[in-house]
Amino acid sequence: MKDDKMASCPLCGSPSSEIGTKPGRWRKKDYTYRRCGSCSLAFVGNPDRDFAEIYGEDYYAGKGADPMIDYCFESRDPRHSIREYEWRGVVKIIRSLTDLNPRTRWLDFGCGNGDLVRYVREKVGCEIVGFEEGAIARSAARNGIPVLSREELTQRRLQFDVVTALDVLEHLPDPPETLGEIFHLLRSPGVFFYTTGNAQPFRNRILEWKYSIPEIHVSLYEPETMRRGLVQAGFDISWPGYLRGYDDVYRHKILKNLAVRKKRLFFELLPWGFLGRLVDRKMGLSLFPLGLKR
Repeated sequence: MKDDKMASCPLCGSPSSEIGTKPGRWRKKDYTYRRCGSCSLAFVGNPDRDFAEIYGEDYYAGKGADPMIDYCFESRDPRHSIREYEWRGVVKIIRSLTDLNPRTRWLDFGCGNGDLVRYVREKVGCEIVGFEEGAIARSAARNGIPVLSREELTQRRLQFDVVTALDVLEHLPDPPETLGEIFHLLRSPGVFFYTTGNAQPFRNRILEWKYSIPEIHVSLYEPETMRRGLVQAGFDISWPGYLRGYDDVYRHKILKNLAVRKKRLFFELLPWGFLGRLVDRKMGLSLFPLGLKR
């Protein structure tokens, strides 16, 4: 091991073993993936730290490490973007977990262009704000979406009923710090809902998994890994399973992977209830635990 600190799991601190190396999709660099022998977190042992460059404007336009991202299109035409399926699904999921009303305080952590914030304000009427540190935050602010700065976020401890983090946790080189921060942002009772790729079905082929983009997806979780991380941060755990709304979340993910950007009437006719559960058997998003603050 070249560096004992890097060889330690960033989630639980236990020793890890090397899985192998993978070339960057965007950068000409070999990245080393490791796996924790205790919590099973798979992580990049030599992650990039130049976040301003990685998450610059090109990244959000699909010209960076993940070419399937196109926040610019979503911001220009949100009502015709397939991303609206995900927003709709997330609202359904949160409604099944807690009451939503105009007094509900909701934080979308890592909100990107802030369109979930806009959607919830229009469709639900919650008091929702976003937090984002990437270059896209400036665009969100210009579009009138309330996005907190880091300083403003630190002043909002114990203020939120709901925190969401959609496809955010895999970007974190130091998961305990962020999970602990989210715990302290919630008041009691509070709900933390997140989405992230499930590494468990790909445990023996992490390097071949399309989701393992080493420049940006530096922490890959199994459900038990997340349980341990949430408990470590102070959360109580719930295993709600396949909630109403996952159909729409999967609808977005399936269409995104087919390089579809715009909604079509034809998509409404497909059996998404069946397709969502079928894909969930492989991807297992519903197997992840929920974080609760009692």
